[in-house]
Amino acid sequence: MPFPALSGGRIFHGLLILICLAFALFGIHVLRMAYHLEEPGHFILFFFAANFIILFSLTFALIFLLRMRQTKEKNPPADE
Repeated sequence: MPFPALSGGRIFHGLLILICLAFALFGIHVLRMAYHLEEPGHFILFFFAANFIILFSLTFALIFLLRMRQTKEKNPPADE
């Protein structure tokens, strides 16, 4: 019998959202550090890398949020 929180539960999606937001914060940190670089080539490299990190992590956070809402609508909580 699988653990219910890991088989499409809201707790699992919530943890994935938190991980994605942590990566977004890391991307913001890399972006801020890019502005302190003196060489233009390194700035461009770090700037685009940071933007991709932020873009992908926020996109995945949105996907997991929508899946969590979809799971909630499909399986409403049981009234006891």
